[in-house]
Amino acid sequence: MIQASAGGRGYRRASKVAERAEQLSAEVGDAYARGVARMSKTYVAFLSGKYKETVEHAKPAVGLFRHHCPGAWWELTNARHLMLWSLAYLGRIDELPRRVFPALRDATQRGDLYASTMLATGMLNLAWLARDEVDVARERVELAGEGWSQGGFHLQHYNTMLAHANLELYVDAPRYGHEGLLRFWKSLENSLLLRTEQIRLEAYDVRARAALAVASHPDGDPSVVDEAERFARKNRRSGAPWAIPMATLVLAGVANQRGKVDEAKTLLEQLDSAFEEVDLAAHADLARLRLGQLIAGTHGQELVEGATQSLIDRGISVPERWAATFAPGFDG
Repeated sequence: MIQASAGGRGYRRASKVAERAEQLSAEVGDAYARGVARMSKTYVAFLSGKYKETVEHAKPAVGLFRHHCPGAWWELTNARHLMLWSLAYLGRIDELPRRVFPALRDATQRGDLYASTMLATGMLNLAWLARDEVDVARERVELAGEGWSQGGFHLQHYNTMLAHANLELYVDAPRYGHEGLLRFWKSLENSLLLRTEQIRLEAYDVRARAALAVASHPDGDPSVVDEAERFARKNRRSGAPWAIPMATLVLAGVANQRGKVDEAKTLLEQLDSAFEEVDLAAHADLARLRLGQLIAGTHGQELVEGATQSLIDRGISVPERWAATFAPGFDG
């Protein structure tokens, strides 16, 4: 997992180790060993941004820990967490409420602070935003933040920060989301969490989105668009296949904010296939939505209507707010 967290060549090395571990666990025949080996493959895929592959590995790991390993709550929580986080990126948003809600109820009843915190924050908080249940989403993330240790800056603090930022973008209060990121950014850097490529790219993405949303807001600061571009370009240079199109989506918004509409269109036209290649289907819908808004006319309207319906079919109640969250820069 440490090798995989670095991305690139580390993924290939870690994949070989995880594959060998699974072979050995099969020879042993122990359910817990098989679950841990499968979870290792889950981590390797997740840390490399291979979300479809993550789900494929996580499902059997969850099954093994749940049905054959009594007391393996930590392991079950981690395997399930990676699966659910990946479902969010894959655009399978409709699956989040029916998986997150019962798991959270169970964790709360058992007094499992670790599981309940992980289930209410980060990308899993989208389970409520997708249903436009903003007050519940806020309550869940605030309770999770209050319940966790206030010392240091852990993964749970990062997940809470991410959930808060997405929530503020969703409710059209980007300044608060951006300020929250700035308030905790130094702590995030000092925590060394950014050494993990997946977290670093995700953090840079939300920082870029928040800055762009502030720049494009009627009451915002247009100069912050430079910050959005800076963080987006960092991700575009990363070489990570999943992060590059997400960065390009931000850069399209940056170009639009600077009045370079043709450049924004060109960038958006690249994204349909780019997002599909890395299985980020909802992001592909957002790129089509934004492109349709820019080109207007009959074709533009068809793109907007098609993308909007696709987002609704994915379980997203208010597509325009989802777009403001994950594809800002086009409404100002």
